[in-house]
Order: sequence, then structure tokens, then C-alpha cells
Amino acid sequence: MKIVPSKYKDIFALEVETENYTTLVLPNEGGKIVSFFDKRTQREYLIQNPSETYLQLGLTGDFEKCECSGFDDMFPTIDPVVVDGKNYPDHGEVCRVPFSYTIIGNSLVLKYTSETLGYTYQKTVSVGENGALKIDYAIQNISGKDLKVLWSAHCLVKIENNGKLLLPFEENEPVDCVYHSENADLQTRCAYRKADFIIRIPETKMAKKWYFPHRSPQGYVGYQTPQGERFILTFDNQRLPYLGIWLDYGMVNGTFSVGLEPCSAGYDTVQNAENHGQDVLLKKDESLQFSISLSVEK
Repeated sequence: MKIVPSKYKDIFALEVETENYTTLVLPNEGGKIVSFFDKRTQREYLIQNPSETYLQLGLTGDFEKCECSGFDDMFPTIDPVVVDGKNYPDHGEVCRVPFSYTIIGNSLVLKYTSETLGYTYQKTVSVGENGALKIDYAIQNISGKDLKVLWSAHCLVKIENNGKLLLPFEENEPVDCVYHSENADLQTRCAYRKADFIIRIPETKMAKKWYFPHRSPQGYVGYQTPQGERFILTFDNQRLPYLGIWLDYGMVNGTFSVGLEPCSAGYDTVQNAENHGQDVLLKKDESLQFSISLSVEK
């Protein structure tokens, strides 16, 4: 694996190149993975913001009106919420802050310490099984008390008509769906059908979020292009037992994407997760450790 300084639009990036993939990581933007390019298929799989300059987020920016692209980590929340008197910002804190980084052998190690909320956060990028891009996470509670938190991926993948989602659930699995339009939101409980996850881009702008209330039976989620290439995100389904899916048909940045969101707890806030019987407690001095990987199958 080769790691060299680079640029993405007008800001600093690190280019991480493996045998199969070229990836751009932004240390100063939460360690965000802003590009995942397959050298074999010559295809970029992550959604790109059409802005010519990078729309930096910072601690106070509006997430959807800033860059809102690529693969962000969301911790300790997705939606903004107040927990035990502490403000958890929209889409979490870690995607909004600069990380320090070191290159150790063939690994990129990114670190951040939250003085406000009381945790350390480390992610290590390396080559995994079968040439996949592997990311190891270690999140430790240093607050001196128990914390209520959730971690979720926010991996925005390009979609096209007749593409399809690759999910670990069987037909008729219950799923909660929230539909977002320019006029209103509508929430409903339905049964998962594979036919519902074949991409049909509507004429009008809309988006929807799917929440699977049951634990994920397998640790993968992905998207298959109309040409048959399969972008796969694998994850530890013991540490990340739940799965959310965000489908955006032009509502954000005028782009079309699916958000692949394996998570430690679902429904976007720790309160909502607790209401669904899900565990959100990171105990004093405890560490949450897990791995994910990104790959393309042809």
C-alpha cells in the first residue's frame, strides 16, 4: 500500500493506493473517505459533490448544505440531540473535526480526542482480506462516566436506474421507512421486498430512510451497478448489529445516492434507539472496537 500527500478539490488529502483501489482520505475533515476509485473498472463508487471548491463543514456547518459526499463516520449520533446536558451535533462530532495522522508501515492511523464529550477515536486504514480497503476502529470512553452513544457509517454510493441494493435480510423482514419530500415526511412500517430495492429514480425529488429493527444476520451491505459490479461494505455485525439505508433522489446536492449505514444502534439518536430496545451504553473506560472493509466484486 502506498500513502502520499495529495489534494481533493482545493484542500489537503492523503492518497491511499492499493493494488486494486485508489482512495482519498481527508484528515482535516473527520478522516472522511471522499473517493473510492477501482483501478480495474475505472469507476468512482462514492458520490461527489458538484461544487468546484470543497464545502467545509466545521463544528457549526449545515451537514447537507456543505460537502455531504463520500464516506463520513457518524459518532456519537446521526440526528442532533442533547444527551445528559451535552449537545451532540448533527451527523455527529467526528465528521466535523480535524484528525492527527501518522503513517506506520503500510497503515494510515488517524486520531482524535474529544475534550467536550470525553472519548478518544482512532481509525487505522490498511489492506484487508482479498485486497479490500480495511478500516479498524477503536473508540474509548475517557469521560469518567458512562456515555450514551451510537456509531454509524455514512457511506454515500452513486446509484443509477436498474441498479440494486444488496442486503443481508430475507423477504418479509419488517422495516420502518420514513419518506422525505419537498412537502412533507411520512413514516410507515412495511415488509422488506427485494423488488423494492431495485433502483427506480423518480421524476420528482425525494428521499427515504429505511430502518431495520432486527439485528443484521450477516455483516455486509452493498450496491450492484446495472453492469453487475458489486460495491460491498463488510462489517462486524456483532459490534454493528443494525442497519439503516438512506436513498437520496436529488434532494441533497442534486445527486443520486444510497447511504449504506451499518450501526451500533439505529433510528438516528440514542433516545430513539433505546425506545426500540437497542443498547447505546459505552461504559466508563470501555472501548468500542470493530472493523469494516470496502471492496468491489466484478
